[in-house]
Amino acid sequence: KNFLALWLGQVFSQLGDRVTFVIFVSVIASSFGTSTSLQSWLYVAFTIPAILLTAIAGVFIDRWNKKYTLITTNLLRALFIVLLPWFSQSLIQIYVLAFLVSTATQFFVPAEASSIPALVKKKQLITANSLFTTTMMGSIIFGFVLGDPLINIFGMNSVHWSVAALFIISAGFLCLIKINRDEQNIPERKSVKDFFAELKQGFTFVKTNMIVLQAMLKLTALFSIIVMLSILCISISQHKLY
Repeated sequence: KNFLALWLGQVFSQLGDRVTFVIFVSVIASSFGTSTSLQSWLYVAFTIPAILLTAIAGVFIDRWNKKYTLITTNLLRALFIVLLPWFSQSLIQIYVLAFLVSTATQFFVPAEASSIPALVKKKQLITANSLFTTTMMGSIIFGFVLGDPLINIFGMNSVHWSVAALFIISAGFLCLIKINRDEQNIPERKSVKDFFAELKQGFTFVKTNMIVLQAMLKLTALFSIIVMLSILCISISQHKLY
């Protein structure tokens, strides 16, 4: 039941993430035009936190209660999305809001992934991780597809409420999770020096472990290609349409 609650939380959170991007693109297109460069900068705004905070977030997650972290980051993203109408007056404000949404996501993802071993048996870990990966890839398809119907149903002025609801529903499922403190392996409070030591340890591990390093480089190349194809497809479709 605990794993089911975590998985359902992931489903709605991932859908919210994908729909959020569609909504941001729609807001920019309706107010500032369909230039490909505007969408490229939106990708940059969403990506910078992933580059800057992923490693740092992992160290913090080891110190925080994972359940509360998952709930809080979902509620924060819901709040940021609710603020979209007030941030849609200029491109800079939209990019700042996208940056904030992505920042919260960088703390949600490692907290979610590191919670799985505490909720399933060791022999079930590969299956659980596979299910989460499948859900993540599926959300890319259904999340992008869901964006347009939501805009048609609620309109551009109210669609942000439906997206915020996805994150709130996710937070609701995550409230059902029960993780013992011992299972979370939360360490005692440490100094700033220990924080940087652990951060350095992580980079050293990746640098010296060629299998992990190669996997990360391949993933970087893969997602870079996916982003480029997404921008190109949008540009080509707009060209064919007009």
